[in-house]
Amino acid sequence: MAGALLIGAVIEKVGHLTVDRVDLSRGVADAERVARVLREGASLFFFPEATFVRAPGVRQFRLGAFKAAVEARCPVVPVALRGTRDILPADAWLPRPGTITVTIGAPIVPARAEWREMVRLRDLARAAIVEGSGEASVEERATFS
Repeated sequence: MAGALLIGAVIEKVGHLTVDRVDLSRGVADAERVARVLREGASLFFFPEATFVRAPGVRQFRLGAFKAAVEARCPVVPVALRGTRDILPADAWLPRPGTITVTIGAPIVPARAEWREMVRLRDLARAAIVEGSGEASVEERATFS
């Protein structure tokens, strides 16, 4: 938990855009600000799980980044990381030697401006990241347990 607070403070201090995941009204305003930045031509990188936990598995994705992508008519490019859990386990402060594989998926272009499109983008991006990460989704892990 202390690590998450430290990382959050660093993210805020260097001026990275964030989307509040607790306060719904702030989250909506944050997503609108992100959409504006996207419309201005910036490329952004999101971690849509919005957390890192000890147990393996790709968690549900939050919709904020996908809402912004739909509003800005901006493609989503899924990027999967494999090997990060071995290099920096959730309970470690220092990284271990290892290999990280980065898989960059094909862009997913919003087809229309509606809420169902946010869900479609989220689901397609998550499927690509599950495949590229080498980890099952948390739903699949629960089925196999």
